[in-house]
Amino acid sequence: MSIEQKPIQSNFSFSRVLSVVLLVVAVVGLFIFVFPKKDSFDQLKADLTQKETQLNKVKSELSRLQSVKDSFSGGEVTQNDVLNLIPEDLEQGEIIRTLAKYSEENEATINSLSFGVSNNKGGNYSVLSITTNVSGTHKNLINFLKALEKDGRKFSVNTMGVQVLENGLENMSLNIGAYYL
Repeated sequence: MSIEQKPIQSNFSFSRVLSVVLLVVAVVGLFIFVFPKKDSFDQLKADLTQKETQLNKVKSELSRLQSVKDSFSGGEVTQNDVLNLIPEDLEQGEIIRTLAKYSEENEATINSLSFGVSNNKGGNYSVLSITTNVSGTHKNLINFLKALEKDGRKFSVNTMGVQVLENGLENMSLNIGAYYL
């Protein structure tokens, strides 16, 4: 008696063909569905990175402005008023025009101007230090100082020296701080 075995090869070749077909379908699916989306995914990823960078810059600026706000104590003017008076740029030419305008309006003469830049201790804002010599009548010099006080920009008079001249005029030396971020 002999036992006859059926060939298993037909099932084996069917599963081999089925495996190859499924592999081909998977590869074709990759090319049709996945790879075209890769470029748009990469673009979205780059956009996200750019937006995160912008967000970090805005957060940094907000933090810097908050620290400037915290460094000013209240008084007659609110902290927000002070922040609105501090421009972001130095604008030295604008400061010169402002000083010239106030001296002309108040019939005072600017004899000299010199500038120097310094940061505050916390590094949140900078100060343009202005040393100037202004001459005129006592009333004109007081009006010049009042005009600086009322200006839309944040100025502070740090030191002042007054000299009375023989002709009835006064010579005033000022050290003024003009703030900017």
